[in-house]
Amino acid sequence: MPHLTDSPPSPDGGPQADPPTPRRRRRAILCLAVVATYPPLLLGLAWQTDLARTDTLHVACSLAVFMVRTFSFHLALILVGVLAWVGWRRDLRLALLVLPPLVIALGPELNDWRPRRAPPATDSSVRVMHQNLLRSNHRTAAVTREIEEVDADLVVLLEYTDHWDRALAAALGEAYPHVATQTRPDSFGWGIYSRMPFVEPPTDLVPADVPNETLVRAVISLAGRPVALYAVHLNPPKDLGRAVSQRRQLLHLRDLLSRETLPLIVCGDFNFTGRHRMNQALIEIGLRDAHQQAGWGRQSTWPALGPGRLLPGVRIDHIYLGNGLACTELRTGTGPGSDHRPVIAEIGSVAKTP
Repeated sequence: MPHLTDSPPSPDGGPQADPPTPRRRRRAILCLAVVATYPPLLLGLAWQTDLARTDTLHVACSLAVFMVRTFSFHLALILVGVLAWVGWRRDLRLALLVLPPLVIALGPELNDWRPRRAPPATDSSVRVMHQNLLRSNHRTAAVTREIEEVDADLVVLLEYTDHWDRALAAALGEAYPHVATQTRPDSFGWGIYSRMPFVEPPTDLVPADVPNETLVRAVISLAGRPVALYAVHLNPPKDLGRAVSQRRQLLHLRDLLSRETLPLIVCGDFNFTGRHRMNQALIEIGLRDAHQQAGWGRQSTWPALGPGRLLPGVRIDHIYLGNGLACTELRTGTGPGSDHRPVIAEIGSVAKTP
């Protein structure tokens, strides 16, 4: 018969607790990791960004919320994996701990998957293609082929440099008789290739005190009707300084658009997703995101290059419409060699219902 002994007493005289097993340690670490998602997700849910404020604390908190809302889908995927694992382990308490942050992170994303009925539009529609080329991209032949295959009536290009101008002007000049460009060695050059004539030539509207952006306005003729076209490239909020710059650029753009009386097409690389306050600032003045009208799913546009392309992307390239225009179909393209996928939209005037 084996000899049984009691556990040695603890310093306070009681029995000594059994040491944690590896499984218990893993569970404790997992619990702490799940609990750590609560503060940023709740902050992202409750925080109200004031775009006019530029004080450091408010901008820093807003930038943190910006990142949480941008990558909440990625966090949701991790939480789905955790939930599957704890379900396999039949750990009900941990599953209940995972559910609230999962609902907060994934809930708004599900809106992109709801069925949509595109608004009725007249027969005089136009196909618009917007593409951030990436200034260091030299796959000019492949990009040219995609533009030719899309067969858009209006092509708006960002990060337009000298080498892009030489390649595209030669290849597309015959198909697009109306062209306006501004080449720059940095990320803020632009090009507009149109089959429709310019009623007003493109005008650079970048304010002197907020450089490093693309903000161009032109007026084109759509079925004999003048339409205001804006090409936009806002600063990416990589740090507090650029976050403030992006806010100022957006507020300046919003002021210009709020005073437009012509039908509006606003396309560009905005460097924010539809979940951010900056998107809402444009919706509040009557613009509509073409994706919300005729898109489906996430339709991510960035990143399309490098290791990041293997992960779920985000939609930071948008086409907004206003003053009587609507999108009836929207999709993304390939964008060879660029870190952005192009956005392609069928746009027409809103049909009047009897």
